[in-house]
Amino acid sequence: RGHGSAYSVNGREIRARDVQTLFADAATGSRSTAMVSQGRIGTIINAKPADRRSIIDEAAGITGLYARRHEAELRLRAAEQNLARVQDVLVALEEQHKGLKRQARQASRYRNLSDHIRRAEAAVLALKLATAERELAESGERLREAEAQVTDLTRLVGLSTTAQAEAATALPPLRNDEAAAAAALQRLRVAHDALTAEAERVAQAQQDAETRLRQADADLARERGRKGDAEAATAWARLTTRARRRYRPDLSGATWESLSTNPGDLLRQIRHLLVAENPDEPKIEVLRHYPSSWRGQGVEVHNAPTLWGSVSFAVRWHGDRPALFWDIPVGVELSVPGLDADFVTREPKGEMLLAANRT
Repeated sequence: RGHGSAYSVNGREIRARDVQTLFADAATGSRSTAMVSQGRIGTIINAKPADRRSIIDEAAGITGLYARRHEAELRLRAAEQNLARVQDVLVALEEQHKGLKRQARQASRYRNLSDHIRRAEAAVLALKLATAERELAESGERLREAEAQVTDLTRLVGLSTTAQAEAATALPPLRNDEAAAAAALQRLRVAHDALTAEAERVAQAQQDAETRLRQADADLARERGRKGDAEAATAWARLTTRARRRYRPDLSGATWESLSTNPGDLLRQIRHLLVAENPDEPKIEVLRHYPSSWRGQGVEVHNAPTLWGSVSFAVRWHGDRPALFWDIPVGVELSVPGLDADFVTREPKGEMLLAANRT
């Protein structure tokens, strides 16, 4: 048990298949026709043709032939399978043979190329050796020339050292001279900078003086013009004063709505409404009466002659508030009763935003 079965015939070991063939040839065995069991006849009668044929073959003694034929068929099938495997192996070996042939050709080519490479390397090494020998000879020649140059340079270095020692001996006085020259140069530079700054300051002062001179000339011309205007106004005022003393109508109640139709009186009333002076005191009233229809509209009067000099003024509106610009003689009091009864000034020139809604 566990090691299989062993068969022997006449003391010689045989296979189980040989035992089965022996019993088949002898028409014996558990299913032999020589032994008919109970009910076997009925089974044979009712058997199928294939089963009945096996019984007839066994009775005729040819069952062993069928067993041998089956065994031969198995062997033939195995031989065919082995032949197919051999064919596959031959195909694989053919592919390997082709690969080996290709490798053999590559190896041969490699050997040829290696031979050529070794020959080329040998030629290159020979050329390098010849070049190295030639360069060695040239280097030896240059070395001898360099040694000769070193000898000459050594001699020159000795001479240069001697000259350097002599120059070092003469150097301190030269350095002292150089230091003195540098100090003098620095002093000159400082003096030059100071002179340059002084020149710039003088030029700037001259330019400022010229500017102030031009401004003084302009101021002088302006004051001369004012003086001429004042003298003319004074002369005219003196003349008009003498005339007014002879004829001095009452203009205190004059308004823009009640102007006279007489040309002479009309001009006097318009001038009195625009500019009115006090002959006894330096006081001037402008725009004594300002009509409501004029509100929002500007008024300008230039160089109006009075007893105290010429008067100029203008009115500009900013919303509902008037702005007054004036230019009057020095020391004269100015008021604008038609626009702002509280406004009084003695400034010769100026501008002021007056109070709103005042009559």
